[in-house]
Amino acid sequence: MVTAAAAGEPTTLAEIHAALAEIDTGSLPPWRIAVLRNITVETIEPFLRFHAARAGLKAELRFGEFDNIVQEALGAGDPTLLANADCVLVFLKLELFSSGLAAGFAALDPAELAAEKAQIENELATVLQGIRTQTQGMVLLHAFEMPADPAYGSLDASFAGGQIRFYQKLNTSLREQCAEQAGCYVVDTQSLAQRMGFERWYDRRFWSMGRAPYSGLAMEALAREQVKFFSAQSGAQKKCLVLDCDNTLWGGIVGEDGVSGIKLSNDHPGSAYKRFQHEVQGLAKRGVILAICSKNNAEDVWEVFDNHPDMVLTRDDIAAARINWDDKAANIQSIVAELNIGMNSVVFIDDSDFELDFVQTALPEITIIQFPAKSPVNAEGMLTRLGLFDTLTVSAEDRKRGEMYNAERQRKETAGSAVSLEAYYASLEMIAEVQAIDDFALLRATQLTQKTNQFNLTTHRYSEDEVRTFIERDNAAGLYIRVKDRFGDYGIVGIALIETDGDTAVIDTFLLSCRALGRGVEDLLLSETLRAAEQLGAAVVSAEYIPTEKNRQTEKFYPDRGFATDPDADGNKYFYNLEQGIPTRPDAFKEIRSDLSEC
Repeated sequence: MVTAAAAGEPTTLAEIHAALAEIDTGSLPPWRIAVLRNITVETIEPFLRFHAARAGLKAELRFGEFDNIVQEALGAGDPTLLANADCVLVFLKLELFSSGLAAGFAALDPAELAAEKAQIENELATVLQGIRTQTQGMVLLHAFEMPADPAYGSLDASFAGGQIRFYQKLNTSLREQCAEQAGCYVVDTQSLAQRMGFERWYDRRFWSMGRAPYSGLAMEALAREQVKFFSAQSGAQKKCLVLDCDNTLWGGIVGEDGVSGIKLSNDHPGSAYKRFQHEVQGLAKRGVILAICSKNNAEDVWEVFDNHPDMVLTRDDIAAARINWDDKAANIQSIVAELNIGMNSVVFIDDSDFELDFVQTALPEITIIQFPAKSPVNAEGMLTRLGLFDTLTVSAEDRKRGEMYNAERQRKETAGSAVSLEAYYASLEMIAEVQAIDDFALLRATQLTQKTNQFNLTTHRYSEDEVRTFIERDNAAGLYIRVKDRFGDYGIVGIALIETDGDTAVIDTFLLSCRALGRGVEDLLLSETLRAAEQLGAAVVSAEYIPTEKNRQTEKFYPDRGFATDPDADGNKYFYNLEQGIPTRPDAFKEIRSDLSEC
């Protein structure tokens, strides 16, 4: 585990090599990276291997030939370069891509500039389309950085025909082309360079000697940023942020200073805490689950939430809270159990060295962050820069996640007063909708393959383009299940992907969001999946359980539901003869709306 904001993080090449030697990468899943470039970037390898290992991946790099991007994208180079790549990194330095734009910008007239721009856009399209013909892996295209010394000097930023404005238009075109290619994303190198400073970002000597423009510090920053994308694609991103209160959400101790005495305002030093709360609330709107773990009197904390005029977060933003004098490790375990999430999906932030060390020792899977209470202004943007919660998509369900967890709390309160499980289900008045995955559900279906870990029988990770390609095949089908009840809408909570081979239908993916477990939703999705297989003409359904560290709860899912063990196959493979009949739909639902006509 890593203390994500601690001082002393390895950044230099020597520190990275030393830290990497301490990590056992042998058991980590491979992450195959192909690098296309017109610059020298080989020194990024140890940085990538280190940060990938920290994210639970074993980075395996293959570098294309120097300045051979177009040819390799079109398959004219090493045929193994892009084969089976999980990610393709594309470095296009404008100085070598178009020397006229970089070195002689002011000498070009408008027609020449337009011609250069069109040529760059055409080559970008050729590269991206060529890559897509060879691999469905993620593509990370690095944006063009603004010139440190623009062609028109101090006038350039204000001049419509200036170099900065022109580069911005190029980057807009680059982003638009990426948006047209599923699984293609832009790495914002300009923001990274600005954060570090151009003088530290570039190494002019190495650029002149060997076309290696980036310093060691820049390489480390690039690798750290790239691995954020890897983590999001592989399902390793964090889901829940657990927050301390005193000297974290506000300055001071509310039990001693009182609600009016804590530091939380538009003025220094309270403004730093208010800006931090805005960032935290922004994460919540992106789908991050927020929880409170504070040694405090609960009534004092909630009085701040309810009555302080500068409080940004509200009770509705908080999915779970443990405000008491118990140890924080036990409280976090209780929060994790309530939210039904994995321990390794949790980030805990606190100002106290003691509390962080205690929690880390007791719960080593958790990521801990120390809030900079001695200099709270440094907290601004900290969580965003770390990228622990970064995702590749943001769905409607993400934006409503806080509402969904509040509704779940109400359900549990109802369950506590129910005389039986059957009575509880009946009181929920659940309505389920099962449909073929369409354009409206595609984004959420893709996101579920990337983020769902616990109830995921095969843990196949797919891009949006891969899901679309799968379901558009004549011998395949994809379906989703959406659930709502009298407390609220769960949204799309599960999907299944199946394809036929002769008279056998193979379940490629079967998963369900943890918040929908235990209500018969998984059984309904399975019965409708078998129905879709029958509709495709199958007589037998084949299924597999691929074990991971996180999905052990699904180990007996198929055999417990009438699937027989496949004696001719290795591993946890099962089959279901449809002559047995499709299992009866669970009766826990008030209404089931199922339409598989488009499958």
